Amino acid sequence: MDLNLYYGKDYKSIPMTSIKRSHGKELTPDVYVYTVQFVNLYLIGDIVSDDFVIVDAGTPNKADDIISAVEERFGRNSTPKAIILTHGHFDHVGSVIELVHHWNIPVYAHKMELPF
Repeated sequence: MDLNLYYGKDYKSIPMTSIKRSHGKELTPDVYVYTVQFVNLYLIGDIVSDDFVIVDAGTPNKADDIISAVEERFGRNSTPKAIILTHGHFDHVGSVIELVHHWNIPVYAHKMELPF
């Protein structure tokens, strides 16, 4: 896997937050929502078998928080099978590079075709 990744010149944190930042909640036994700064990401999978994926990668500079949430939910040194990105906005891809470097896992995203 080519790990020569970069965000671009406009990559930066935004000084925003929400009341429920760094907060997680089990929605069902295999769906866990975690709020990082002001956006939700999801840990989807079985906590017994350690077979899970992450949906979205939060805001910039929050990889350590996301890694901690994964370890709290699935145990220390747990590794997701992949990261699935719902779309490319900064608040959904902000920590993806650091997470890929940490876990060396694939990232999946849809391909958007422009009409022009």
